[in-house]
Amino acid sequence: MSELAALSIATLIPLIDTLVHLLKHKKLDVFAAFMATGFILKYCSCEAEQADFAENWNLPYVRKVMRVMTAGWGITLLGEAVIKIIMVYTLSITVYLATSHIVMYGIIGLAISWTYLYRKASRKRLQEIKNSFNPELQPR
Repeated sequence: MSELAALSIATLIPLIDTLVHLLKHKKLDVFAAFMATGFILKYCSCEAEQADFAENWNLPYVRKVMRVMTAGWGITLLGEAVIKIIMVYTLSITVYLATSHIVMYGIIGLAISWTYLYRKASRKRLQEIKNSFNPELQPR
C-alpha cells in the first residue's frame, strides 16, 4: 500500500470520529480534531518538506528530538491517565464529570505548548548543526 493510501485511511478514522462526536454531542472533541488536522496537514504537505525531513532524519540530533517528543507525549498522556484514575476514586461523579475535561484539555494544551517551544528551539539548534557542516548556509 502506498504512503498516500495508508495516510488517507488513517485520516478518515479520526475525521469520522470527530464529525460523529460533533453531530451527536454538539461540541468539538479538541483532541480528535487536533489529530485529524495533523493528518490532513501531513497529507497536504509539499514534496519538498517531505524530502527535507527525510534528509534531516540522517542527522542523529533529529532522531533524538523525535524520541524526546514521543517520550514527552507518552509521559504526559500516562500522567493524565493517572490523574484521572485518582480523580475517579476521590471525587464524586458530578465533580469528576465537571472537571475531567478541564484536566484533559489543560494537560493537552500544556503538551502542545511544550511541543511548540521544544520544536522551535530544536529547529534553531538543527540549523546551527547544518551550518557547521556547510558554512555556505550561514547567514551573512
